Amino acid sequence: MTDDRDVPTAVAPDILVTDRLILRRQRAGDADVFHRLWTERDERVPPHRRIDAGGHPTAEDIAAGIRAGHETAGLLTVVRKDTGDVIGYCGLVSHGNGAPDEPELAFELLSAVHNQGYATEAAGAVVAWASEAGCREPTKKAAINRAMIEFQRRLHLDRYFDAVRAGIVDDQGDENAMRGARR
Repeated sequence: MTDDRDVPTAVAPDILVTDRLILRRQRAGDADVFHRLWTERDERVPPHRRIDAGGHPTAEDIAAGIRAGHETAGLLTVVRKDTGDVIGYCGLVSHGNGAPDEPELAFELLSAVHNQGYATEAAGAVVAWASEAGCREPTKKAAINRAMIEFQRRLHLDRYFDAVRAGIVDDQGDENAMRGARR
C-alpha cells in the first residue's frame, strides 16, 4: 500500500511476467499481505508509512484503498509463479521528490523472501516496461528518495540500480547481483 500522497507516474500494465514472478494489478485480496508489510517496517520508517497507535491502516483500510483505486495505478502486486503467493509490490510512482516526469521505483517485499533475488527481478521487469513504454527511466536519486532506509543500506541502491539497468539478474539473489555490478 502506498501513501495517499503518491501519484502514479504512468499507469502500469495489467501484467508483467519474469522467470519466477508475475507482477499484476493489485486486488483487494492482496491487502492482508500488504498489511503484513506495514507490520514489518521498523522505527526508522517515517510515521506516515507505519501502523499508527490506533492500529491503522488495517487490512480492511488497505483493501478499501485498493477497491477505490488509490493503490492500483502505479504499483503491481508481486506474486511467485511457483506457489501463487503474494510477496509484495513493485512499480513506479511520483512522490513529489523529483521532477514531475521523474518516476521513482517503489518496492517492498515480505522479509521472508529477502535475499532471493525477487526485488532485482521485479525491479528489472518494471524498468524494462517503463523504458519500452517511453516513460522517463527512474533515476538513482529518485530510487534512493523512495526506498525505505533499511533497503538503502542493505541493498546499496546505487550498485543495485546499476545491476538492474545492466541486466545483471541471476537466480542467486540480490547480493550476487551486487557483486556483479562492482565488476
